[in-house]
Amino acid sequence: MIGIRTSTTQQRFSRRALLKGMGVSAAFVPLIDAERAQGATADGVVKRLVAISWTNGMPSTNFWPSVDTDPTASDVLKPLASLSAKVLVAAAVDCKIMLDGGHKYDGHFSFPVLWTGTYKNTGGQNATAAGPSLDQVYSDFVAKTVNLPKPLLTISMVGGKGISFRSDASGNTSANSAETDPSRLFTQVFSSGGGGTVAPPPAGTSPQLRRQSILDFVKDDLQTFSNRLGTADRSKVSAHMDSVRKLELQLTATPSTTVAAGSCKATAPTGATAFEGKLKAFLDLTAIALRCDLTRSVSMVWGADGGSGPGSWPALGIGDYHGLAHQGAGGYANKAKVDGYYYSQVAYLAQQLDATMESGGTALDHSVIGVTNDMNEGAEHYVGRLPFVLIGSAGGYFKTGRVVKLGTWVGKTGTYWKTDSGIAHNQMLATIANALGIDGTSFGTGYPGTLSTLLA
Repeated sequence: MIGIRTSTTQQRFSRRALLKGMGVSAAFVPLIDAERAQGATADGVVKRLVAISWTNGMPSTNFWPSVDTDPTASDVLKPLASLSAKVLVAAAVDCKIMLDGGHKYDGHFSFPVLWTGTYKNTGGQNATAAGPSLDQVYSDFVAKTVNLPKPLLTISMVGGKGISFRSDASGNTSANSAETDPSRLFTQVFSSGGGGTVAPPPAGTSPQLRRQSILDFVKDDLQTFSNRLGTADRSKVSAHMDSVRKLELQLTATPSTTVAAGSCKATAPTGATAFEGKLKAFLDLTAIALRCDLTRSVSMVWGADGGSGPGSWPALGIGDYHGLAHQGAGGYANKAKVDGYYYSQVAYLAQQLDATMESGGTALDHSVIGVTNDMNEGAEHYVGRLPFVLIGSAGGYFKTGRVVKLGTWVGKTGTYWKTDSGIAHNQMLATIANALGIDGTSFGTGYPGTLSTLLA
């Protein structure tokens, strides 16, 4: 006999009911098949956006894939090889709003433009945005149907200008503040979003001990909840708890380093593993926030504009990274090591989402991770021919597993990347917006249109 589903039976499996009873953050329980996510599409899909950018361009001959049927066939992109079928390289787009305005060599000052499609000069080469970024627009779009604990998650590994901007009702645009400390973000994620906070530790307990025992406050409730779930959902909750515990141990073992926001002279943490540890912690926290539906829109800056931070890569045996980028082709082999490392971290996040099963596929299948840089090549500072790499199809919207050459690059071989494509990056932003469910044929200032050749 099939039981009738009522509010009472729903509450028996309700993640929200559990969290309300415990009075703790939604970060403790991932989305499970037994309960539909709020604001999901008709087929149960929850779409997510992660926008990632760093500086100093790409080593062209080591970056662009050698064949159009394998988007990971290059030194830099090969860390994504296990996800090749879910990767799309758009080769390439031009930041035409800067090119047409006479700012074609202002690559170190393009962060405010990359995800907004707008440009406002503030003197010399300096610029800011004149409209909201895609992550903010998508956050606002989601907020129309669901109230998430962290509508927009903005992260920066270093100081300097960010890529995330908002506009008020009067059209005034300002930068969104970014979190620069993973330990602080950990506390935020696990102490809000569920109607309450984790119970305080006993008097005299250090913050580190509190973090180490954070699961102890909820383990009994979580065990009771898990016992009511099916095998697949029970396994998902268990795996999630394991990842939370590993992150706790990582944070307690690695000293936190805070970088002052807005400081263009800020540098990365020192030491052979400090930067890597900090970035991994941020990526783990991002994965938790996404799979627990704390947020659906994330922006991340991994390297500061202006060429500062990180200034060196001791873990890779590389000293002056900015100077290395300025060597051009002569420095490509070492430059590829840095950018290859960055893409290995993109892969790390993508793999976590791809391992998270949900209705109709994985969390990665329903997401789009967009990666770009502030210039095409470090020695030129040129803002044409920008790389855009998409991982995830946004619920089947994009046709992945390929390289798509756009504009004048169509059908070209050899060193096709040495000329502009003629395609405005505004069209790329508009296309991603459409993939996320936001209607419209333009994004930012001017250059309307979308890129139908990227679609499934």
